[in-house]
Amino acid sequence: MPIPLLELARESFFRPRTAAPHLIGLNLSRNVIIEAALLLAVLTILSQFLLYTFIQTQATEVWTVKFSMPLVDVAVQFVNAYLVSHIVVLLARGIRVSVTFSDAMVVYLWFNFLLVVLLSAMILVSVLIGPFGMFIVLFTVVWAPYAMAVFWAHLLGTENRFLGFVVALVAFLIASAISVVIASILGLPVMELIPNEL
Repeated sequence: MPIPLLELARESFFRPRTAAPHLIGLNLSRNVIIEAALLLAVLTILSQFLLYTFIQTQATEVWTVKFSMPLVDVAVQFVNAYLVSHIVVLLARGIRVSVTFSDAMVVYLWFNFLLVVLLSAMILVSVLIGPFGMFIVLFTVVWAPYAMAVFWAHLLGTENRFLGFVVALVAFLIASAISVVIASILGLPVMELIPNEL
């Protein structure tokens, strides 16, 4: 039975093993998945832009944010979500596990949405309370690998969290490489953090 969004978020942050089962078997429609992927792509780029801008202001103009075509960045994030999910499905078949594309997308989108929340919270806390933002950074460093392993292990129907972590990481790396290659071949500009010449 689905649980409220805020409760699912709380469980995902503090008890991923409890939250994971609620992400599987939702059977979302294609339209809902597309809308969610587009929303996440926009939120991801916005949070990254805020992070880069924050870094630039804290680094006494050592860095410059290159953000010429945000729609391209959103498109890359959108395509990346589909690539990761398809690759996870293929990797699962390779180890003789049946995973639906819908479930893979839900796990990917939810995990990355939580990362956006943490990133946004870190920036906000850093701006308002300064060094306390490091506590969120430390929480993210500990939580992210563990939650990723738990979510994808549950997606694969196994208790082997290491397998879940490896499958997710390999899928993400392959998808990112494909996206970068395609963007480079097409000559598409993407957001960058460029060091200024001293």
